[in-house]
This record gives sequence, structure tokens and C-alpha cells, in this order.
Amino acid sequence: MISISSELLEKACLCFGFPLPEDDLVLFGIRGALPASSNSLNFGEAHDADFAAIDYQNMRCTLGQWDRSSGQVALFPGSTVPSARMIAKAREKGGRGTNRLVPGRLRYQKGIHKSGKPGAHRAFRQAAFFPVRRTANDTSYDNFDEIDFGTGPGDFIWDNLHSAYSDSPARYSSAGCQVVRGMPGRSNAAETGPWKVFIDNAYTRAQDVFVYLLFEAHQIALVEQADPAALRQVVCFGSNGPTSEAVQQALIASGHLTGEADGKFGRLSLMALTAFQKAVLGPAEADGICGPKTAAALGVNLPLLDGANALDPVKDSAEKSDVSREDLPDETDLDQGEIDRLRDLVSLLFGASPRSPSSDQSPSSQTDPGPERLSRRTFFDGVRQSLFSGSLSQSQVEGIDDVLDVWEREYSDEDPRWLAYILATIYHETGRRMVPVREGFATSDAGARRAVAKLFADGRISRDYAEPVGGISYFGRGRVQVTHLDNYRRLSVRFDRDFVNNPGLLLEPRIDAEVAVTGHVEGLWTGRKLSDFIDGNRCDYVEARRIVNRLDKASKIAAYARSFETAVRGAVAAGADKEDHRIPQHEAPKPGGDDMNIDADRISGRLERLERILAIFGAGKTEPVDKDIPPELENFEAIRQLLIKQGVLKPELTTVNGALGTFIGRLLDGKKTAIGLIGSVATAIIGQSQGDSILGQIVNGVLKGIPLLSGMSGPMLPIFLGLIIWGVLGKFDKWRRQPMATPPAD
Repeated sequence: MISISSELLEKACLCFGFPLPEDDLVLFGIRGALPASSNSLNFGEAHDADFAAIDYQNMRCTLGQWDRSSGQVALFPGSTVPSARMIAKAREKGGRGTNRLVPGRLRYQKGIHKSGKPGAHRAFRQAAFFPVRRTANDTSYDNFDEIDFGTGPGDFIWDNLHSAYSDSPARYSSAGCQVVRGMPGRSNAAETGPWKVFIDNAYTRAQDVFVYLLFEAHQIALVEQADPAALRQVVCFGSNGPTSEAVQQALIASGHLTGEADGKFGRLSLMALTAFQKAVLGPAEADGICGPKTAAALGVNLPLLDGANALDPVKDSAEKSDVSREDLPDETDLDQGEIDRLRDLVSLLFGASPRSPSSDQSPSSQTDPGPERLSRRTFFDGVRQSLFSGSLSQSQVEGIDDVLDVWEREYSDEDPRWLAYILATIYHETGRRMVPVREGFATSDAGARRAVAKLFADGRISRDYAEPVGGISYFGRGRVQVTHLDNYRRLSVRFDRDFVNNPGLLLEPRIDAEVAVTGHVEGLWTGRKLSDFIDGNRCDYVEARRIVNRLDKASKIAAYARSFETAVRGAVAAGADKEDHRIPQHEAPKPGGDDMNIDADRISGRLERLERILAIFGAGKTEPVDKDIPPELENFEAIRQLLIKQGVLKPELTTVNGALGTFIGRLLDGKKTAIGLIGSVATAIIGQSQGDSILGQIVNGVLKGIPLLSGMSGPMLPIFLGLIIWGVLGKFDKWRRQPMATPPAD
């Protein structure tokens, strides 16, 4: 455990030669230590932090604020390293796309993170050059990984400081940026969690540029434990003063640094120091810090802390940004699919306006989406006639939109023919539906298992791969029909989601879209990837089928790809649409207060259940999706017979919607099931939510605005259940009179 205080930070800055402003708010990061208490969000004389091993999956770092005027500190949970998902994606690009910031004295300024792009929100933008490490050989960072210094003083990678896009400590989104746990503030929504406190503390000050001090946990621990009489000053990036000047002079003498020694240890000095360490001490010692071992090799005497010259404070005027533009690119990434899905459903449950596709964008991003986007209106116009017989259903449009969202967010700089082939595969595997499906287009797991068993019985496959393994079946799911346990394991590792124990995640549209696109790009299924067949002058749509399933239906899919390619190229040439093609713009729902925090971990299970139920009726199916659906809904005819037996319905009834008369029947036609389902789930959530829980806070906020809902979890539930049964019977009556749609044959 480390006790973080103003006194300790003063001592650390003296040890590393970091000059400090007199009265400013100073930001700092401690890599490999987490705040020991939630009370650390409040400024105090000292707060404890516990050591935490970096695993690149969970937030294991502390980001802090040090009020120089009061001498108090506040600690916030977060991460100073990129996430494993992003590291894995970047490895094939030689480490480009993710980075790990080198410790030192850095600077941030107030600004917009991802300015002009989806997910834009107020944050802190990099204000000067930052050195970063790249890893391409593994999924962690060490001294053997090269430091990226950029090609010049104004051309280098950019890392901001922003929210982690997660209220859970187990997940975060970063490709190298420093992040604080919590959700960003976008549109009319307020920031949440520790991030809200962090951003408010800084933005309520007139100060624009902030010094940021990044330490490793072991460095701070050493400073805390060591006797100043025995602790020597060291030099690293951002150091300033006589000791830095002495190291620069030694590097000049060794031939590794040119120019004059000015005592400011910046980009060129760090380049020279790491080059010297590699050449003289070996790559393992190239940590970019001139400590006792490196100093001895350079012939430099590092002064003891007791005898080190005190550093003159840097006045406000000296802390300025070196950045002349505000739209510099960064390596951050945002996976908003799950978050958006949850927010959509909460809006549905509580009667808020639906989220518009552009509600998570800053005003500038809505008017200027950027050159990487294509015209979806042009794209859909292009495929409607050539591939979809003149019309597209809403579900087909939404399914394609999910894929295009992933493409534009992560791969828009790749070959557009890749996108064409991905869409062609999905078109074939889903029978033109373009949304996640089960094997055989079954509407339940049991139905999918029966479909595979029939293939095996007919001799079309060599083994029944749907046979449960540990109680779970790994039949085809999703837009690409992922089969077999090994593939689900591979996806679990790549996407940091438990597909093995929860294979149904591939039926979640946005999750599956990321799997479908990334799987093609990275070759997750067979080891073959798009660049093997489509690169430069080569474009072999037939052989590209090996990415998924040998050459099965390869020629047919190649023909689809050529049609999609025509539409994609036309859409790219047209550029982004000025208005969203999907639904009209809506005013984003206003939050129920600063404490209205949608916690995905607490309500995700209930919302997923609602999604599955709605999916049955929305698609017009007669089978439940899985065993979690209430058994009362599994046999609509049995329900009807039961109601007849109880005298609720008459045997001769043929039109359920006319049960209570023509007027009421028409009034509720098509609405009973949805009203009943939403009401039932809402009352269940209300009834199960404790007042002091996060979900309870949401419910209480809603009930204040809608008095009618207050207390309805008891008396209203039977009414809503009755509406469900009535609506189900109505649909049964309709479906019984209409033939089921048959998917197109291969």
C-alpha cells in the first residue's frame, strides 16, 4: 500500500527533476496501483492506493488530482495502458493503433476527445509531444518494445485523457489514452461515476493547461520508503535542471546527442538516452530513465535528494499548449454497441424518446461526419434492386447498419472491397436477413439442434457438432454462423467476452457485427483473412470463401460480392449523408438528474430477456428463443385451449381481436403484446429494485415524473400479463391464417 499525499508527490518531483506550477491543479497517474477507498474522490491530505498487477483487461491504475494551492489530493480509478482487445487488433499492423505512454512529465489541455466523431465529449487533449511504446510481438509492453518518437517535433502519436466509457472496473476502452472510470457526457446526458468528479474538478477552474505526471507504482513506492539522505535524483522525460543538463552533456560527449545542453530533457534527449542504453547496457536496460546504472556508464554523478537544488516553480504563463490544431488524430477506439443497446432499451421501458443514431455525436460531427464515412442512402439505393428484389425491411437495414458502423469505426481506411465481401458472406449465411441467425434459421436453440441433427442423419455432415458440450451446444450462430467450441474459445480470447459459456452473445446484433467484420479482417475462423485474397491488384472473391468455409458456395458468394462492391464504391464516392438515412432526428432524452446512472452490469440480464421476448413477436415467430422465455408462452395453442376450458374464451372464437368488441379490438390491434410485455418487465424491474441501488435510483427518478407508475408493480402486473396472453392469441390467430415465409434456398 502507498499513501499518496502532497508531501510524497513533492518528494517524487524532486527525485525526477519535475518542475511544478505554484497554485495550479496538477494531474498525475500511477500505473499499477488502485485507490483503496471510494472516499478518495474527495480532496484530502492523503489517500491510500493498493498495488494492482496490470492485465490490460481491468482498470488497474490511479489517476489523481493534486491541488497545489491547498496541498490536497484526490484519487480516481482508471487505466494508463491500452486494453487487450485493442492491442490484439494492432499487432498485425506492427503495433500501430495502440501504445503505452512512457512515464514522465507531460501536459494536457481542456478540449474535446474525438472531436467531430461519434463519442465526442469534453475531456483533456494532449498539449505537447508524448513518447509512447509499441508492441507487436506480444500483448504486453517492456523495454524491448520500441519507443515511437514520431517523425518530427510536430508529427507524433496523440493520446488524450478521457472517460473509460465504462462504469464497471472490469472493462474500459483505450488504445493508449489515459482513462478514468465512468461514462462521458454526450448530447444531453451527464457524465457518470468517478469521471464526473474528475472532469468537474478541472473544468470549474479557469486553468486551461494541466501538468500531468505519470509514474510507475514501484517508483512512487521507492520514493515513499527511501531515506532522502540515500535517495538520488534521476533524469527522465520532462526532467529539468542541472542534473538533466549534466546527462545531456554526457550524451553529447558520447556522440548520441547533438546540439547544446539546456537542462530540459525532451524528445531528442530521450531518443539519445535510450540509444545509449541499448548500445552500452543492452536493450533490456533501455527504460528511458537515467538512474544510477546508466549514470555510472555515462560518467555522471547523480546528486542525493538532500543535496539536490530545489526547482523553481513554473509560472502559469510557462504552461502552454504546443498544439496548434484541435482535430489531431488519436489512437483511441470506442465500442459503443452494448452501451447503446442498453440505453435504447431503457428508453423503451420508461417511455423516453428513442435514441437517434446521431445523438452520441458532437454538433460538429453531425454536420461534418468526416471523409471516412460513406453515403448509406446511396449504398441502400444501390443494393435494393440488385440484391434485395426492390425492397428492404427495417430489420435488414438495421442489420447492415450495424456492420457499416463497425467498418467506419475501425476499418474505414482499408480496401472497400473487403467490406463488399463481408456483406456478401453475411447475405449468404443469413439468407438475406442480414441479422444474426441460428443454424437452419431456427427460432430456438432446440430448433437449431434439430436442424444440425437432420443434417447429420441425412449424411450431409460427418458429425453432429450441435451435441452439447458441458450442457452447451455450439451450432451455427450469428451473421457468419460460427460453429464448434474451438471457434467460440477463440472469439472469447479475441473480444474479451465469454462466448464459451454464453454463445448466445452472437445473437446480439452489435456484438455479432463486430465479430463478423473483425473475423474476416483478422482471419479468426480458418486462419485465412481478407488481405490473403484481396490486396492491391488482386481480388479473388471465389478463393476468399476459404476465410469462412472452404469453397462452399464460393462462386455464388463471389457474385454477391461484386454487386455489393458496386454499391460500396458508389457510396464511398458520394461521401457521408448530410442527414441520417435511418430515422428522423429526435431530441435526446434528458437525464433524470446527475445521479441517474445506467449500470449495465445490474440491468443487462433483464434487458436481454426483454430483447429476446420482443424478438419473437417482432419477427412473427411461433417458437420461443430459448429456455429463459417463460414456459407459459411456449405453446400458444395450449394457452388458447386453457382459456376456453376456463370459460374465458368461447370455442367458436375465431377473431381474438374482436373478443371485446370491434372498437376496442381495433384500438389495441398490434399493440397488446408490446404493451403487456413492456408493462410486465417494467413492473418486475420496479418491484425488484431496492431504493438505494443504482437501478432503484433510475426507477425512483422515473416514478417522480410519472405518478401513475408508482406502486403499480402489484395490482397492474396481472393486467399486463393478460394483455400479453391476449396479444399472443391474436398473433396466433393471424399467423394461423398466413403461411410462414420460407428462406431463400442456397
